[in-house]
Amino acid sequence: MPVLRAETTDDSAGILRLNANAASVTSPMDPSKYLTLLSMRAYATVVEIEGEIVGFIMAIRDGNPHEDGIYRWFGSRLRNFIYIDRIVVDENRRGLGIGRLLYSHLFKWSMDRQITQLTAEINIFFPMRRHLRFTILKGLLR
Repeated sequence: MPVLRAETTDDSAGILRLNANAASVTSPMDPSKYLTLLSMRAYATVVEIEGEIVGFIMAIRDGNPHEDGIYRWFGSRLRNFIYIDRIVVDENRRGLGIGRLLYSHLFKWSMDRQITQLTAEINIFFPMRRHLRFTILKGLLR
């Protein structure tokens, strides 16, 4: 049974492992970058199954000195937003609803804090087609 909980620095090895396996569709993240993102994040959640981290999501509020160009683009145009910096699900655990669980929790968390806009970079080119279909059809339109 998946367990959703707040991320801690003790989770770094599991998160870095998942991110390394998905680096071709997200961006690489070494321990230094992880700590930088962790210090800026407003929201960081993991999903565990039997004690193993099988998914995570990190999101950053507006007004941070994040170097990411897409984040800066949103920051120059929007206020009161949260930027989904990355969401990763273990490739062997996809299809179990872990991504939906992570997105749903972030959406509720954001609404509870009256954050009016959620932003993210979505790669519309292969190999992200499954992710794009999931995000648009299952995550955002429900």
